[in-house]
Amino acid sequence: DKSKYPHVLLVITSGSSDDDVNPAISVLKEDGVQIITVGVKEASLDEMQAMATSPQLAFKIDSFRDLNTISKDMVATIQEVVGKKYYVEGTQENFVITSTATPATISTTFGVLNATENATAACLQGLATDIVLMVDLSQHSQSESSHLNNFLKKVVSGLEISDKCIHIGIMVFDRSAKVIATLDTGDNKTYVEQLLGELKTSKEKISNIGKAINFTRTDVFGEKQSRRRSQGTPKVAILVTHRSSADNVSEAAQLLHKENVKMFIVGIAQADETQMTQVASYPINRYYLRVKTFADLSSQADILLKKILNVIDINVAAPKRTNQIRRGCLNTELADIYLLIDGSGSIGQTDFQDIKTFLETLVGMFDIGPQKVRVAAVQYAEKRQLEFGIGNNYNKDNLKQALQNIRQLGGGTDTGAAINFTRQIIVDPKNARAQNVPIYLVVLTDGESQDSVKEASDVLRRDKVNVYAIGVKEANQTQLMEIAGDPKRVHFVHNFDSLKDLKNVLAQQICSTEVCQDVAADVMFLVDSSGSIGMENYNKMKTFMKTLVNKTDIGPDKVQFGVVQFSDINMEVLSLNKNGTKDLIWGAIDKMNYMQETTFTGEALKFVADYFTEGKGARPRVKKILILITDGKANDEVKIPAQSLRNSGVIIFSVGVFNAVKAQLLEISGKEELVHYLESFDTLKTIEDELVFGICSPIE
Repeated sequence: DKSKYPHVLLVITSGSSDDDVNPAISVLKEDGVQIITVGVKEASLDEMQAMATSPQLAFKIDSFRDLNTISKDMVATIQEVVGKKYYVEGTQENFVITSTATPATISTTFGVLNATENATAACLQGLATDIVLMVDLSQHSQSESSHLNNFLKKVVSGLEISDKCIHIGIMVFDRSAKVIATLDTGDNKTYVEQLLGELKTSKEKISNIGKAINFTRTDVFGEKQSRRRSQGTPKVAILVTHRSSADNVSEAAQLLHKENVKMFIVGIAQADETQMTQVASYPINRYYLRVKTFADLSSQADILLKKILNVIDINVAAPKRTNQIRRGCLNTELADIYLLIDGSGSIGQTDFQDIKTFLETLVGMFDIGPQKVRVAAVQYAEKRQLEFGIGNNYNKDNLKQALQNIRQLGGGTDTGAAINFTRQIIVDPKNARAQNVPIYLVVLTDGESQDSVKEASDVLRRDKVNVYAIGVKEANQTQLMEIAGDPKRVHFVHNFDSLKDLKNVLAQQICSTEVCQDVAADVMFLVDSSGSIGMENYNKMKTFMKTLVNKTDIGPDKVQFGVVQFSDINMEVLSLNKNGTKDLIWGAIDKMNYMQETTFTGEALKFVADYFTEGKGARPRVKKILILITDGKANDEVKIPAQSLRNSGVIIFSVGVFNAVKAQLLEISGKEELVHYLESFDTLKTIEDELVFGICSPIE
């Protein structure tokens, strides 16, 4: 009897599963089993969060010895799950598991709560997160200090600061560093805002940012400084500085990144661009904000806040987005992937291990086997050697072990010769398949090649090999472009630990072609044309829509597009058309006229529902997708019409820009991973590939 004896499953694992856990997990969740996960050592936090009932019930620890340190938290968490209302990730509802235990005060991972309280363990803005503000107080004027204080308070005012959600630590620095508020004390918004209002400029004219970063890692995020560290609470640091650092920042930043801290940078005035990009997390455009003067800070507060909230949201949605990409890549039935690995002496031992770990997680996204996806690896420095060939009958376990067994060569960096060496292996008839399959080469290097790479790369691409270039640290970005031949296939990170952030991006790029082959889908754009958008941004939306159309295969048996725009009224631009072509769709989008007026998104959702019927050109038994693009708050109710659309089988992607309301976007899409929350229309292009992948391999 589950009403008397609630079912809780505690999963403890030290690595990724070699089989698909989703079907079994779904059955358990549907049966009302509450799942708590603990990942040890190499276990992926993303996978732990995907398995758990809620991401907040997923823990990550460094070793099995640390199990003792979280045992009390674990007992309290189990009590919390069985004795209270608990929020189910991906829904807007609470469910209750009653307990026969006597109500009592329980010290839980979410704070001291009474078991009879009607509380929820969820945070409205996503996962509980520890955020540290790193504020440069080296010499600046009083008026500049006022601008800085107001900026920080405005950002903090938009965060959900409480004991169980966001904690704020404050660290200030110039030549030296000190803590103003610890993460354990920064759980009260009024208190945090008061402290920020009292910050004053110092007389020092020197900033040691490297020292400040190290101090943040050891004395603010350190094990003894935060009671939530053992719970796997996501960590974010926000560096605000206005001058160049007097010390080295790259080594300190790399150590902080290894602690899985996401690093935002607000660079004001004389902040050094090179240093700031070395410190910021990947991708740079998501984590770096450049501000000309202190007076400009106020206008950037909302943009920084949206960037922060996006990262918090990513922590919630990341497991399902990773699973979506993995599912799409598992549908890549046939492909040959060659890995060309720089093993030169400039790469440290720990960094070389990061390379192997990155490649291991990358190939783990595919269905490996002799009649499926095959993988080969070549290592190079001044010499080249084949580590394992494409013809080996490896399964996924064998392949991961083979990657870990690679021993670094050392020596100089001759990338051009290595590309030629790898090409000879690729074109060798004994490595060919019976039928043509896509061939990919992933080149990973950390330095400038001592020989030319252009000629060898040109020949390789003429052989129809899809080349991707990944550069780290001192890699020459001109050479990376010569290797890949396409800027979209070039990726650059400032440290080896950031390679892990590339896995999904690269896997999605490699898999997109195969995933989108022979896809049939009916896609409707629902476009906000209200007065708050402005003509310039309206045209950017039109360009975005045309780009998405251009990246898909249009046809009566493939993808069809339609367009509706809305403000206070709704207007058909193009219905789904079985004889549609890209030119026809582009022409209809180009002819769209800006409507202005106010925003009635709910009415637009009701109106567009008719376009998913056969009378408007929709096809039976074909995926139905709606892409909503809006920049503001709806003036009517959106939840019911959106729910009706979803109940009819329509998958809704919500793209909210600038003043869009996140809560409404969630009500419309129903799932965090279907929502894109952007700070400006200029960033629409950053989600193009993800949306196309979503059309081809939608999240169920």
